[in-house]
Amino acid sequence: MNKWIIRTLPTILLLIGAFIVLSGCKKKNEKIDITELDLGNRGEVCNLMNHLDGEKLYLANTKEEYETLLHRIPNSLPNIDFSTSTFIFIHGGVQCLLNQKVSLLQEKSNKYTLTVDLLEGIGLSVESWYIAICTNKKIPNNATINLKINKHF
Repeated sequence: MNKWIIRTLPTILLLIGAFIVLSGCKKKNEKIDITELDLGNRGEVCNLMNHLDGEKLYLANTKEEYETLLHRIPNSLPNIDFSTSTFIFIHGGVQCLLNQKVSLLQEKSNKYTLTVDLLEGIGLSVESWYIAICTNKKIPNNATINLKINKHF
């Protein structure tokens, strides 16, 4: 019995150690809470923001950056606490937009993925869309944000 324990104990300890190390290697993605902001009519906002590249992410971490980014929008802008939040803006066009959803995941300490799901219908003209969100967590200016835009029919 003692020989069996002496032979198998190192193997069991090695397996337990490997399990602990491997389980610590993959950090679970953390979903960042976001608030979608209404800047006005989709078509009007996108027309006013047509000087920006479409389907490109724009980030503002200060009130000045926020106001500079959205200076063409005549409506009063939603208030954002930039000490704890970041503003993100994206716009583009699709055929007959039926629905849109957005989510933000933190993959590593300075790496994020922003996913935009657009549900399209059948249409002959291009319909504008935009995403304006405020995060509940400050995202550093030097962060890497991978933008994924999925278009579904």
